[in-house]
Amino acid sequence: MTVPDWRHVELVVFDVDGTLYHQKPLRTRMAFELCKYSLRTRDLRTLRALRAYRQKREDLAEAETAAFEELLQADVCMRTGIGKEQLASIVEEWIERRPLPFLLQARRSGIADVFAALRQSGRKVAVLSDYPTERKLAALGLEADFHLAASDPEVDIMKPNSKGLRLLMERAGCSPGETLMIGDRDERDGEIARREGVAAMILDRTSDAERLEGTLSNLCQALGLEARMR
Repeated sequence: MTVPDWRHVELVVFDVDGTLYHQKPLRTRMAFELCKYSLRTRDLRTLRALRAYRQKREDLAEAETAAFEELLQADVCMRTGIGKEQLASIVEEWIERRPLPFLLQARRSGIADVFAALRQSGRKVAVLSDYPTERKLAALGLEADFHLAASDPEVDIMKPNSKGLRLLMERAGCSPGETLMIGDRDERDGEIARREGVAAMILDRTSDAERLEGTLSNLCQALGLEARMR
């Protein structure tokens, strides 16, 4: 992992899921909640719908399918036999709303200090995700100058397509040479950075916690600012 020359970095773009918070404990908690719900209601349709939804979303991302939302909805409804309104309700409840109370506990140690250090240095902070970002940022207690999601109308395509990153740079008024992308998936976050000629810092999800937190600590040190990890 190469540390960028911070003298030239004016915009830092963060991925959200797996980068700003640890996904494993959140997924474990949500799996527990979903199992409880399925046992209580004796209904496996929600479980099947969510599984089909996530898998098809990954497929559409890999294919770099534009206007993916309609295709995603139609495919899942056909495969599971549930209606569009019911699917929208399931996604809103189980993917967008129910995880929110557990996000702060899963927040990556030191990430708030990194955001603060970047702001203190006068740099701009942005987030880019394949899922809606605003409520997650609020639940994490973080603020960004700019944020975009693949589902936003002006983006309408998922990583590894780099349209979202390009739009963020335009909004921030920053060139690729002034931008750093931080994420946890090289095949997605690293790839969009390469396509736009942007430096990237990828957190290795297979590494132990100390190495991951050390990466963020090094970010603060590279900024030449005091930011304690907690």
